[in-house]
Amino acid sequence: MRNVLRGLALCLAASGIASAAFAQGTVNTPRVHALTNVRIVQSPGVVINNGTVVIRDGLIEAVGASVAIPPDARVWELDSLTVYPGMIDLAMEVSPPSTDDKKDTETLGHALSVVRSDYAAGAQLALSDSDISARRNEGILSARILPNKGAFRGQAAFLNLGDGSLAENLIKKSCGQVVAFGTASDDAYPNSGMGSVAAIRQTFYDARWYDQAQSSYAANPRGKERPEPNAALAALLPAMSGETPFIFVTDDVLDLLRAGNMGKEFGLSFTYVGSGEEYKRSDDIRPFAASSNLVVPVAFPKAPSVDDEGSALSVSTSTLRAWRDAPSNPAQLANAGLTYALSARNLKDVGSFRKNIGKPVEAGLSANTALAAGTTVPARM
Repeated sequence: MRNVLRGLALCLAASGIASAAFAQGTVNTPRVHALTNVRIVQSPGVVINNGTVVIRDGLIEAVGASVAIPPDARVWELDSLTVYPGMIDLAMEVSPPSTDDKKDTETLGHALSVVRSDYAAGAQLALSDSDISARRNEGILSARILPNKGAFRGQAAFLNLGDGSLAENLIKKSCGQVVAFGTASDDAYPNSGMGSVAAIRQTFYDARWYDQAQSSYAANPRGKERPEPNAALAALLPAMSGETPFIFVTDDVLDLLRAGNMGKEFGLSFTYVGSGEEYKRSDDIRPFAASSNLVVPVAFPKAPSVDDEGSALSVSTSTLRAWRDAPSNPAQLANAGLTYALSARNLKDVGSFRKNIGKPVEAGLSANTALAAGTTVPARM
C-alpha cells in the first residue's frame, strides 16, 4: 500500500495530466480520486500545508486547502506525504534501432552515416520498462526523447512516461531536430571533431541548396530536370526555416560555444543541451543561452580516489577543480541571469536524480529555482 500511495504522490504532472495509473483498474473502480490531508507544493514557492487534490478522468480538477470532495470520489488519506508537480526531462537520450552504415545510407538518403535526420524517435521508439520506472520513481513523468547517434541525429519526440503503448503516451511526434558533434564509427568520415564540424556545416549548406532547388523547380518546372529527392535533407527543412528547433547536444562547454558561433554563421537559432561545464565560461555562453532554451544535467563528477599517497598525488588539479565546482553550475548560471531546465542526462543511475538536485541547492541554488527548473520551466519550453 505504501508504494501505491507513493506512486499517487508522484503522479501529478506539471502539465496537469495525471498518470495513467489513475485510469487503470477494475470496471468498478471510480475514475474520480481525492488526495486529502496532504502537503501540496502547488508551484515553486506556493505551498498548501493541508489540502486536497481532486483528479477526474485522468486530469487534475481542483487543488486547494478547502476543496470539496466530490461524492463519487475515491478518497485517499495521505496525511504523511507531500505532493509535488511531476518533473519533465527535456534531454532523455536513447539509442535508435541498430542498423549498419549501408542500410542507414539507403534508408535516410545521405552519403554520410552520421546524417540521420529523417529518423523519427516518435515513430520507432522502444523504451524498456526499467527506463520508464526508474524515472517515474524519481518523479519524472514526461520526457523529450533525443536520439543519441550521429551528427544530425533525427527528430526528437515528447511523451508521457506512463504505462501502455507509445501511441498512448506520445504527446508530440516531432519537436525538433537533434544535432551534436558526433563522429562515425570505425574509419568512416567524419572520425574527428574537426571533421564533424565540417560535416555539419556542409550539411547546412546542402539543406539550404536543396530547399532552393526544390522551390525553384516547383515554381517553374518547365525545361528543368527534377531535383533528386533526399529524405535526410528534406527532414532538416522545418528546422532550417525556424518552424521547429534545432536541439544541439553538447559534451563540454567548448561544444556549446562552437554551436553558438555556428548558429550565428547560418542565421539559425539553437536550443542547447548542456554538459554541466557551463560554469567554466558562463560569460561567454550568455549571448547564446540567454536568448534560447538551455537544459542542464545534474550529473556531477565523483570524488577522486585519495585513499593512498600514490592515488592522491596522481589526481590532477583540473580533476579536483571539476569535482569541487561542477555542483555549483546551476547556481552560477542562475546568478548570471540564465534560465534553464534540469535533466537526468548522463546519470549512470537515474535513481540519484533527486539526490543530485540537492547538491546545487547546497552550493547556493534556491530550492524554488531548482523546483522550477524541473517543472514549470521545462513545461514552458
